[in-house]
Amino acid sequence: MNEWTGERVLKPEAISDDLSISDISIVGRYALNFRWSDGHETGIYSFRYLRELGEEKQNSE
Repeated sequence: MNEWTGERVLKPEAISDDLSISDISIVGRYALNFRWSDGHETGIYSFRYLRELGEEKQNSE
């Protein structure tokens, strides 16, 4: 997702089913950075954003 516009830049159907998290780093006191099994580690995911994703998932079940 574009951090300035919020526009989704990755198409979900383009993501491999085998993709997994291989490492996690803390960014300051506000976010996480994930290293993925395909080698990329683009993006900083704020705790607020991750919480919102979790709440959305929980509410959709």
